[in-house]
This record gives sequence, structure tokens and C-alpha cells, in this order.
Amino acid sequence: MDIDITIVVQFAVLLVLLLSLGQLLFKPMLRILDERQARSAGDNLEAQTRESQAETQQKAYQVEMRNARDEAQKVYDRLRLEGMNQEKQLLATTRLEIANFINKNREQLQKDVVVAETQLQPQIQALSNMLVGKLLGREVRS
Repeated sequence: MDIDITIVVQFAVLLVLLLSLGQLLFKPMLRILDERQARSAGDNLEAQTRESQAETQQKAYQVEMRNARDEAQKVYDRLRLEGMNQEKQLLATTRLEIANFINKNREQLQKDVVVAETQLQPQIQALSNMLVGKLLGREVRS
């Protein structure tokens, strides 16, 4: 078998080309791809971490909102109860004042009736004679 020198030269050129391309092209390219993959993995890990933090913050926010709503409801209920108690107290006080006012005026009215009866008692005879006289059309004396 006769080996031609060109085959050996071609093989040598191919070997030199592979070694030089490996050093100049393939290794830097693989290094860049590895860095890119590492960066992507780091970015993915950071994204997962941030997503986890966001979920935790969202849950904490929801708990705070629920607590705030509960506290607001308690304050509302307490103020409503206080308002209802004040309303009852005010109504009771007003009813008592009205009852006292009515009783006072009723007593004053009864006193005024007694005074009026006392003042009009002496005039009853004269007024009745005058009324009978007008009805009969003549003067009546008793």
C-alpha cells in the first residue's frame, strides 16, 4: 500500500486546524456558552427567589389587610354600640324631661283652674241672671 505524501500533509493540516480551531474557536465558544448557561441558571434562581419573596410579601399583606379589616370592624361595632347606648340614654333623659314638663304644666293648669273658679264663683249668679234675661228677653233678679 502506497501512502501518498499529500494524505499525510492533509492529515497534518487537519490536525493543526483542529488544534488551532479548538484553542481559538471551540474553547472560547464553549466558555461563553458555559457562562451563559451559568448566568441563566443564576438568573432563574434569582427569579425564583424573588417570586418566593413576592409570594411571602403578598401573604403577609393579605394577613395585615385581614387584621386591619377585623380591627376596623371591632372599632365600628364598639362605636355603634356606644352610639346606641348614648341614644338610649338621651331618649331616656328626654322622656324624663318631657314627663316632668307635662306634670309641671298639668299642676300649673290645675292651679289656674282653681284660681279661675275662685275668681268666677262670685260672678256666677250675676252671669246666670244676665243669661236668663237675654233668653227670656226681660230682666231677671234673684
